[in-house]
Amino acid sequence: MSTSTPSLFQVRGLSKHYPVRGLLPFGRVKAWVKAVDGVDFSVNEGETFSLVGESGCGKTTTARMLLLQEQPTSGNIYFDGDDISQLKGKKLGQYRSSVQAVFQDPWSSLNPRKRAGAIIAEPVRINKTFPKQEILGRVDQLLIDVGLEPAAANHFPHEFSGGQRQRVAIARSLVVNPRLIVLDEPVSALDVSIRAQIMNLLMDLQAKYGLSYFLIAHDLATVRYMSHQVAVMYLGLMVEQAPSELLFDQPLHPYTKALISAALSVKPGVQHDRIVLSGEVPSPMDPPSGCRFHTRCQSAIARCSVEAPRLQQLTPEHSVACHLY
Repeated sequence: MSTSTPSLFQVRGLSKHYPVRGLLPFGRVKAWVKAVDGVDFSVNEGETFSLVGESGCGKTTTARMLLLQEQPTSGNIYFDGDDISQLKGKKLGQYRSSVQAVFQDPWSSLNPRKRAGAIIAEPVRINKTFPKQEILGRVDQLLIDVGLEPAAANHFPHEFSGGQRQRVAIARSLVVNPRLIVLDEPVSALDVSIRAQIMNLLMDLQAKYGLSYFLIAHDLATVRYMSHQVAVMYLGLMVEQAPSELLFDQPLHPYTKALISAALSVKPGVQHDRIVLSGEVPSPMDPPSGCRFHTRCQSAIARCSVEAPRLQQLTPEHSVACHLY
C-alpha cells in the first residue's frame, strides 16, 4: 500500500450479513448470508482501488456500503478521518455529493424520459450546489470533458450509442465535484472497440480532477490497465492486496494465481498454463471451516481446513491470507 499518498477512505472490519428466515417475513432467523465478512482496505487520493473476484464474492455489497445504499452489520468506514455512520445533516449531504457512481449498464442507468442535459444537471438541482444560471454552462463543459458536443444536451438517451450513454453517465457523476467515483463494471456492457476509449477517458478525467476511483470489475485486463491498488475477494474475505503490477506479476494466493491464469495474456506470444479450479464456489450461507478456499485449492494442507488464515503483510506493499506464507 502506498505510503506517500494520503488515504481518502479507510475501511476497517467491514461486514454485511443478511438474515435468512423461514416462510414468514418476520420469522426466526435460520441462517446468515455472510456477503462481506470483515474486510480492511484504504483508497488513496487520486488513485484507483480495484476489487476483483467471482460473482457473489462481496464486491458490489462493499460498494453499496460506501454509497450508503446498505448499512454495515459491523465495522467502520472513515472518509477524511470521519466515521460516515456518524455523519448527519450538512456533513451527510456533503458526503453523498463527494461519492458518486457510474454503473454497468448505460441502457438502464439513464432516465429515458429526460434529455441528456437534464440528466446531467439533476444532482446539482437536487442538492442546489450551483446557482441556476451556472448549471447550463457547467453541463456544456462536462459534455466537452467527456468527449461529446454541447448540443448533445438536447438529445434523449435512445439517440445515443452505448458508449455515448456511458459518457453521459460519467458527466452526471462529475457534476457535483465528487472526490470518489464508484465504477461498477463501467465497460463490461460496451462493445470491445469502445472499452479502451472509455477507460482512457476515465483515466484522463482522474488526472484532470484528482479523482479517486473504487473499481469493481471481473475483466482483469481492465483492472490491470486502470488500477493503482488491487484487492482480491473470495467468499466475502480479502485474500490478497498489492499494487497492480506487483499483484499481476507476482501473485501469491492460489486463488489469485487461478484468476490470472484464466485471463488472456496481455503480452502477445506469451503462453502460460491455466489453473482449473475444482468444484463450485461454496455458499456464503455456509462457508467452509478454516480457509474458505481450501475446498478448491490444489495447494491446501491439513491446517487449511481447520484454521482461517489472516491477511498479513509479507512486505510493506503486499498482503496475503494464506498458510503457505
